[in-house]
This record gives sequence, C-alpha cells and structure tokens, in this order.
Amino acid sequence: ISLNNLYLTSVLKTGLTSATTYEWEIRSACSSGSNFVSAWSSTQTFTTATPCTTPVNRITTNIGVTSATLGWDAVSGAWGYMVRYKQTSPVSSAWTYVIVNTNSYSLTGLNSGGVYRWQIYTVCDANFTNYSGFSSPTVFNTPSSSRITSSELVGIKLNIFPNPTRGVLNINFVVEEFDKFELTIIDAYGKMVYNELCKGFSGEYSRKVDLINQPKGIYMVQIRTRDSLISKRLVLQ
Repeated sequence: ISLNNLYLTSVLKTGLTSATTYEWEIRSACSSGSNFVSAWSSTQTFTTATPCTTPVNRITTNIGVTSATLGWDAVSGAWGYMVRYKQTSPVSSAWTYVIVNTNSYSLTGLNSGGVYRWQIYTVCDANFTNYSGFSSPTVFNTPSSSRITSSELVGIKLNIFPNPTRGVLNINFVVEEFDKFELTIIDAYGKMVYNELCKGFSGEYSRKVDLINQPKGIYMVQIRTRDSLISKRLVLQ
C-alpha cells in the first residue's frame, strides 16, 4: 500500500509494472493532520498496458524486378504496424513510411537491380502511445533482368526436403544446361547463410545442406541465373 499527500486534483504515477492491475482510493483532508479527513472513496481499478513486441520471422518473398512482398508473424494485440523501406544501392533514397493493418505488405514501383532494406515496428493502440522499437533491417535485391520466374516457368522443379526441417535439408533439381547459376540461402534478415556458385552445369543437382547451427525461423532458398531468380520458402524448426 502506498500513501501520498496531494495538493492537486491529479497525480502521475511512474515506475508501475506493465500488464498489471492496480487499485486506488482517495479521501479529502481538511487539515494538515489526520483528525479532519473524509472516509476513503470507493475502490477504483486500472490495468497498465501490455508492451508491444517487435514482429519476428520477417521475410521478403515474391521478389520481382520492380516489386516484392514483405511478411512477418502477426503480433497478438497489435492495432497495426509501421513499415519503412528504402533503396541503399546503387543509389540511396529516403525512407518511405507505411501504416499496415495486416502482417504483409506488397511493395511496387521498385527499381530493377536495386538493394533495398526494410524495418517494422508494432503499434498496439490507435493513438500511437504503445508501440515497439524498430526491427533490425531486412535486406533484399531486385533482379537486374526483366525476367523473374517461378521454378515451373523455367522448366525447373526445385525440391527442398524435408520442409519444415530441423537442420539438415536436401536440395534437388534437374536442368538441361546452365552457363552458370548461384545457389544461396538467406535468413529473414537478408543475411546469407549458404552460397555456392556453379559454372557450366547440366543434369541433376543434388546437395545436402546443414543448417543445424542456424537460428530457427524462415529462410529463402534461391537459384539465380543470368536472367532469372527462382526462390522457395524454407522453415527451420
């Protein structure tokens, strides 16, 4: 129990615990002592807000020449999300800010061959008084070619198994001939965790990749050729 003597009609309480219910009462004092005081008022209650948390499992999918889809896990109790994105290379742009009410957002009007980064924070009330901090940046590249396709459209069936995986996964596909291709695996923050460059390849490609030491989350397996980018979502449990 905390007792305070006040000379105003309101008081700001600090140092409270989040997501906690409190009770309070008040009485009038007609002298500096305790001889002339009223009875205590009825008990009032209030509950402090639950802190907003930053969205996790942020991932960029459907990366096209001028577009991309941003995604993340929905946060319980969120009113909405503030997304910001910018191009960082070959030229740098200012941040663009967008308020989103779902856990995905489609970017359009991007530049081909550009490097982009985006961040997000959660907003837990319409007055923006309860919100999380910005996430760390997630980075992605738009292809420089005018052609980006799915594996089916370029005659490649990219197989990743098991998916979800607990760490070890198999990557398999068959191609007639590639002058060269690059296989990469990136995490939800745009960090490359696996990379392999193959030149003059044809036939069946098969590789076992160990991600046991990587954090759990969403990853993208990508095959990049001279004029296409093939990607598939991977879940590491």
